[in-house]
Amino acid sequence: MLGRAATQGPLRIASVAGADERSFLDIVGISGAWNPTPGADLVSVRSANRGQSKIDYWLRRSIDIDAVYDLSSGSVTSTVTVTLRNEAPARGFPDYMLGNQLDLPIGTNSQQLTLYTPLAVNGITVDGQPGGARSRLELGVDAYIVRADIPPGAQTPITFQLEGAIDPGPDYRLDVLPQPLVSPDTLSVKVRAAGADPSPEPVYTGPI
Repeated sequence: MLGRAATQGPLRIASVAGADERSFLDIVGISGAWNPTPGADLVSVRSANRGQSKIDYWLRRSIDIDAVYDLSSGSVTSTVTVTLRNEAPARGFPDYMLGNQLDLPIGTNSQQLTLYTPLAVNGITVDGQPGGARSRLELGVDAYIVRADIPPGAQTPITFQLEGAIDPGPDYRLDVLPQPLVSPDTLSVKVRAAGADPSPEPVYTGPI
């Protein structure tokens, strides 16, 4: 069971004992080390439960990336949509699983979501409405923090409009660094050259 969790992503182990232990965890692929490719685009989505419960067992996340890339300049315009789906019931389990410490209705999942990206955010919507984000520099890139409360059985899309530049070249390079979760994210990526017609199909769709 632990072997499957390690290879599929939900299990990650960190060591503070020393370099040898950390190196071993890197080699076997279980450290989850932060190692984005220099000069490439990056998307990493991290979320945390603000209600201090076990409700994230029922959280499902999907990440959709639609990027336009200019290979001569490295300019990137990207739309990243993170959809948070709360499959928790509104009753039938103890409060420590479905409740929260925020005086929200039972079964509500209150999430603090952070998007890590080297690009700049020039627009955010939360469930279709204009929203804002706190930002800070973290791990060498910008981290944009948004909060959302998702009722039981509902979903909330959070969309980030991004623009910036990566190192120019003939290929668009994108790292998507996952967060260990009970249920792995689903990912869809569309990429097209600047000035080209929209891509009809994702270049990738599936689990991270």
